[in-house]
This record gives sequence, structure tokens and C-alpha cells, in this order.
Amino acid sequence: VLTMSKQLTDEWGIGRQTAINMTDQMAEISRTIGIGVELSADLVGMFHKFHGMSLETSEAFIKQGAWLAHMNNVAPDAVMRDIAGSADLVATYTKGGAENIFKMAIEAKKLGMEMSDLDQIARGLLDIDSSLSAEMEFMALTGKQMNLDRARHLALDEEWGLLNEELTRQFGDQAYWQNATRIEKELMADILQTDIKTMAKIVKGEEDR
Repeated sequence: VLTMSKQLTDEWGIGRQTAINMTDQMAEISRTIGIGVELSADLVGMFHKFHGMSLETSEAFIKQGAWLAHMNNVAPDAVMRDIAGSADLVATYTKGGAENIFKMAIEAKKLGMEMSDLDQIARGLLDIDSSLSAEMEFMALTGKQMNLDRARHLALDEEWGLLNEELTRQFGDQAYWQNATRIEKELMADILQTDIKTMAKIVKGEEDR
């Protein structure tokens, strides 16, 4: 009880008595999802602070997010740990509310990535000059055609599921990737301003579920 209420009070500025009154709900979240009580307190606190939810609504949305992860065959505890460790992204991506945060974390996990990886890719796509330069250089070197305009629009609109699908459609040629040179792989990664390990996960695409 003290750990949970102290986390809400110290980290998120929630009144002491209010925090104490929330301990049963946070303990239930911990048991249901399989995460620590401090993570539960962080999740409740960040949705309350960054998305303007009441503490009770935060609790309901967290449970809904866990259900959404389960329906997508993604481990709910992994999704919640990623969100709890990504407070800056939760504060940044408020469009679409908490549900879009859950979608971002779930879509990242589908590719074996973190929210921070998906954020970096979106930012890389929207670094238009650098991304387009790498795209043109890649096409000139390989003769392969590519158009990431739709991916850039999806990144701008924060449509995480559709963005994943578009990236897999554009880059998901595993036979090509396996036979690509170092330079080709580096250029593909440069288009998204990411590293080769993350690029390989995009090429592989979503695992069977």
C-alpha cells in the first residue's frame, strides 16, 4: 500500500489520501496483468496526468488495453511495461487518447520492437530531406522502385497499425534482404533513420499469430 500510494504521490503529484484510496484498484491491475505495483501506479498516474483521465477511468482503460493486447496475441504485461517505461511518449502522443498509446505499444510488440523504436521510425520518415535522399539513393543503386509517401502520411497521422502494414509491404522482401549487400541494408535503414537490427524486424514483418 505504501509503495503504490507513495509512487502516485511522489511521481505524479496525486494527493496522499486519494492515492491510498486507489491502492485496491492498482493491486487488482497488478494481479490481472502480471506487473508490479509500482508499474501499475505509473500507468494510472501517467494516463491521469497526460491524458486528463480520472483515476478510475485510467484503471478501466488499462484493463481495456490489456484485453486489446490479448486479442492481438501480444503479451499484456510486455505492453504495459513498455508503456510504463515510455512516459515521454505517452505525454507526446495524446492524439486518439489512451487507446492509441495501447495500439502503438501493441503494434511495436508485433514486430518485436519497443514504442521507442516505432517513434524513431515515425520521426525518421518525417525527416523528409534525409529520408527522401536515402530513398532516392537506394533506388538509384538497386533499380528497385519505392514510394513511402503513404507511410509518411500514416506516421504523421499516428496510424500505427496501418504504418506497420505499409512498411512491411514496402520492405518485406526477405529473399532480397538476405542477399542484399551491407550498403543496401544501410540505405534501407537510413530511409527510416533506424538501425539494421530494427530494419531486419520490419523486413521479417509480423510473426504468425
